[in-house]
Amino acid sequence: MYLYLLFGLVAWFLYSYLLGLFANYHNKFGNKVVIIVGASSGLGEELALQIAQYHPKGLLLAARRLDKLEEIKKKCELRGANSVTILKADITSQSDCRNIINVTIDQYQKIDILFLNAGIAMTSSLYKLTDPEPLKRVFETDLVGVVNTAFYALPALRISKGHIVVTSSAYGKIPGLGLSAYCASKHALHGFFDCLRVEETRNNIHVTLVCPGYIKTAIHDRALGSDGKEVGSHKKTALFAYTETTISVAANNILKATATNQTEVCFPFLVNFAVRLRGIIGPGVFDWILYGSK
Repeated sequence: MYLYLLFGLVAWFLYSYLLGLFANYHNKFGNKVVIIVGASSGLGEELALQIAQYHPKGLLLAARRLDKLEEIKKKCELRGANSVTILKADITSQSDCRNIINVTIDQYQKIDILFLNAGIAMTSSLYKLTDPEPLKRVFETDLVGVVNTAFYALPALRISKGHIVVTSSAYGKIPGLGLSAYCASKHALHGFFDCLRVEETRNNIHVTLVCPGYIKTAIHDRALGSDGKEVGSHKKTALFAYTETTISVAANNILKATATNQTEVCFPFLVNFAVRLRGIIGPGVFDWILYGSK
């Protein structure tokens, strides 16, 4: 048993290393038009800064906080982005989702890569809720807004044979205590975008689903509590809290997966291992071992 685990560990590191050697970032991002939704902080900001160094033709950054986008725009221009456009948008608004795409087409005439990174978290067990409204808010942001934006981008992506990169989560593959709305939204993203990938194969559209564990961002502190308000300071007691990844490493992993057209990527290693293990031993056994569920 231990030999199999050791072999799997070595094989995974070797695969990751070799894959990195074939990642042509300049070819993937250079002189391309890239949209990043949810770009005003955290992972979205880091993705914008790392992509900027490969000199994209156009970089459209969309988020609710325009002042933060102004700061990031200046940083991206200093790092080498040829043109940066910022746009105030809330993806819970269907018209804002459509506008993100329309503004990009008007400005750059095409779309090559769409990063769907906007999202909110929720940390509350269902028995603590007195109203389902917080669940609805998570669904509208993490699922409906993401789907709407991708839908409006499809005509342009079919022309460019483009790429959609969706920030899911390890909790889009397995359950987590107190994360019902978040898990549900992320699980649904996999159902939708896996189907989209199959349907759009004939149009050569790539779809990558990104499943990280905990990333060191403020999303945890802005998570909704049982009362629908931001918790302010979230104690990271969930399953993957101890595997927390820095924003820089997480963004680099996402860009590598994008540059090599991976279908799905889970990181770090222990998160990837847990996700694969659940698939092997089955959800009943896995959930019983971790949570004592029956």
